[in-house]
Amino acid sequence: MARTQQLWEGHSASHDELIEGSVSVTATAAALPTQPISEVDVQADFDNLVYVLVGNSVNQRFQLAPGQSLTVRVTNLDRIYHKTASGTAVLNYLGR
Repeated sequence: MARTQQLWEGHSASHDELIEGSVSVTATAAALPTQPISEVDVQADFDNLVYVLVGNSVNQRFQLAPGQSLTVRVTNLDRIYHKTASGTAVLNYLGR
């Protein structure tokens, strides 16, 4: 289940607002939630026991070890896809 929260409640989305959340990751590729954004840090949760693979809708080949992060410039969070090779994990994100 995805969780998204605007850190500055009561404001419309802008490039100065921070959006944060986390998603459960399985072996089936899925996109992050739909959210206009300009840049995002994605982090494999420290408590994960497996790698999180991230990429686009076709390939998710970039491996994130537990605690490892990656910064991506995208127009929408849903451009980033994630999965695990097996098992489940958590992927955290923080963007603007």
